[in-house]
Amino acid sequence: MLANRFRGLWLAGFSEELVDAVQMITTHCGHWNEAVYAINDLLRFDFKTASVEEISALNTLKNSLLPSALEYRIHLCLCGDFRYSDLFLEEDTESELKQATLATQELGKELASDPNTFASLLPKILEYDSGQLFDLGHGVAMHSPNKATWHVIYETFSLLPEQGKAIRFVQGFLYLLADMKSELANSILDQSLTDIYFSKYFMLIQKESPLDEKAIKRIIDSIHIGKCQTYWYKLLGYGKVHEQLSDNDLYLILSVLSNKNDSTEVMLEILYMRLKKSSPYSSVTQMALRLISQADNNTIRIMDYQIGSIIESCTDLHSPKEHAPEIFDNIISQLKDRLSILDCQYTLEKLAQWWPYGFIKKFVLSDSCSSVPYCAYHDSEYGLWKFLAMIDEEVIHDCCAPDPQVNYLKMAKALNPKVRTEEGDVCWTPLALNMLEQHDSPTELLDIFKITLEPMSWRGSRAEIMEQNLPLFDQLLDHKDKRVRDWATTNKSLFANRVKKEKQSEEKEERVKFERFE
Repeated sequence: MLANRFRGLWLAGFSEELVDAVQMITTHCGHWNEAVYAINDLLRFDFKTASVEEISALNTLKNSLLPSALEYRIHLCLCGDFRYSDLFLEEDTESELKQATLATQELGKELASDPNTFASLLPKILEYDSGQLFDLGHGVAMHSPNKATWHVIYETFSLLPEQGKAIRFVQGFLYLLADMKSELANSILDQSLTDIYFSKYFMLIQKESPLDEKAIKRIIDSIHIGKCQTYWYKLLGYGKVHEQLSDNDLYLILSVLSNKNDSTEVMLEILYMRLKKSSPYSSVTQMALRLISQADNNTIRIMDYQIGSIIESCTDLHSPKEHAPEIFDNIISQLKDRLSILDCQYTLEKLAQWWPYGFIKKFVLSDSCSSVPYCAYHDSEYGLWKFLAMIDEEVIHDCCAPDPQVNYLKMAKALNPKVRTEEGDVCWTPLALNMLEQHDSPTELLDIFKITLEPMSWRGSRAEIMEQNLPLFDQLLDHKDKRVRDWATTNKSLFANRVKKEKQSEEKEERVKFERFE
């Protein structure tokens, strides 16, 4: 409570009282982290124009709040709510973090120089997962990059209970060791493959070392051995680790990983990190598309964005589309099962951009899509019509050209035939009007279009939405085709009656609801 009010009290003139409070609290507790943050705020926001004496007094006070004993400072590193970056007042966050990293590494060097303190604190250090412990391990390796230090770490780690182990400190130690003494680091990693204590953490420590030929062989051996969880191999995709691997090496690793039952999502995550728009078409791209064509509905649902991004990486390539039909068939199959359009919005958008001809043929004209629920096409917010609207009108006509009389009817069931202008008016789309002119039976198309004028899902009043569509009938009264004019005349009155009944139904429902409330 006092720390929360520290800044305001200091500015109000209670500086002497706060100095006394600092002495009392540090005498009792050894340190007072929250007050350090408050003093930093004073220096950062309130004392930019203060005198040198005032700033010096505050800095002296801040230093007195921090523990001087090594053991206390190590315990601060273990605290999840303490950040060394808060002790530095640099002009930007990056400089603060850099200073904090260097300070933690210096603390690690100091710790390694005191073997007794190192041995006594190590069990506690290996139980915590604080981000600063990576830099602490880095500092220990800077001072003592030798087998004896690793032996102490290993022996301590082996004595800890399984549920109380954390690997962050070990990662920092091996990260620098791989740079300073690569032979020792490789020896440790080789042993970790089958080690009873470290084999399950293999990928967590391997990723801190360069991915050379030895590392690639170790990763493949680790997959075969099977002691490290499949989940952890996705670390190959993070932090640009995969950039050290050639396409052939990555393909080799993923090919071995694909034999694991739970590897699909992990592989897609790695490939999502790997493949960008500038990526050339390769065996890795081919593998990614093959995985998408085999993904189940749960994978598509969870990894919609990643899958869409992988497909997007192919749009600027003149890449073969050998797996595209399989991808379309797979998604149609999943839509018939438990997948909804909402679950794969991004994937469908990128498919429509990647291969619009295939999208139309598979999702609209193919017989395989006949059992896809109608709402999948015409949901007001998440229907397939949204993706068809992204496709050029000329492409749609080209796809329908082989059998226009049949294909336009199929297309009519998938399209949204109306659009709202900037003024807010509703009118027919140019594509819908063009289809009416080219089809031998325009009234059949209009009967299909009419279904979309009564929304299957909506917000607010359905009657109001339907009423806004009434002008669409008026727009057809001057059409050059008499059949269209007659259809508009007949159906306008029928539709108006539907709107009237819908209003009455809504009013009745509101009345019942109001009476129930009363």
